[in-house]
Amino acid sequence: MFIAGLVVFSLASLAGGLARDPVLLIASRVVQGAGAAVVAPAALSLITTSFPEGPRRAKAIGLYGSISAVGFVSGQVLGGVLIEWTSWRSVFLVNVPVGLIAAALAPRIVGPEKKASRGSRRLHRGGVPPPRAADTAAPAAPPWPAQRRPARVPARPVERR
Repeated sequence: MFIAGLVVFSLASLAGGLARDPVLLIASRVVQGAGAAVVAPAALSLITTSFPEGPRRAKAIGLYGSISAVGFVSGQVLGGVLIEWTSWRSVFLVNVPVGLIAAALAPRIVGPEKKASRGSRRLHRGGVPPPRAADTAAPAAPPWPAQRRPARVPARPVERR
């Protein structure tokens, strides 16, 4: 999943960098977001399965979080520099070689895929555990009728005594 997400992200970055039409640019951003949505949890999953439970795993997850934060901030700054010196297309095109090189090197660095033991593949009987399903469904629920009515705002401030 990690490698597939990197390839999707890289190809969508290429499409965005070469886009001549706003519709293609927006579509490539959507696909790029989908690729990133696959890469991020896959990377965290690789970390949790590569390190034994305990301080080494905690350190690896902490390092992942800090590098992600630094990457987010430096990406904003370097993106601004790229746009200033070249064009807006460069912020898309810079992702292509980086993503494809990472996808090519990932199997060597991560190693072969390990088969999960039978006990680690056990799912909740209902599929998604009920609390997680409620968390997922809550934002999609329609607003309560009281929230649909606009609040009445007085034309002038009300004096309180």
